[in-house]
Amino acid sequence: MKKYILGLLAVMIAVTISAFTIVKGNNSKKAQSLYWYDTNAAGTQLLSFIDQGEKADIMVTTGCEDDLNQDFCARGYESPQTLGTAPVPSDEEILKTEVTP
Repeated sequence: MKKYILGLLAVMIAVTISAFTIVKGNNSKKAQSLYWYDTNAAGTQLLSFIDQGEKADIMVTTGCEDDLNQDFCARGYESPQTLGTAPVPSDEEILKTEVTP
């Protein structure tokens, strides 16, 4: 019996240490590269293809900011879309900033 105590103690220590090991993972959300399209003000028709890229890059390209309750500026999709058609629900949107005269 005494010969098993050392092995049993080693297994108990290994289980205890593994129970408190911190798993390192990347929990940050990666920016998604999408196909971006210019839309009409209501966002109901795709007018032209802008570029493929991340939302932040497209905001710089278009000069649009993401301002809630404003007209549509661009819509992003995971796959290419057909121009001149009613868009399916987009994966991401950028709204125009209200311009004061």
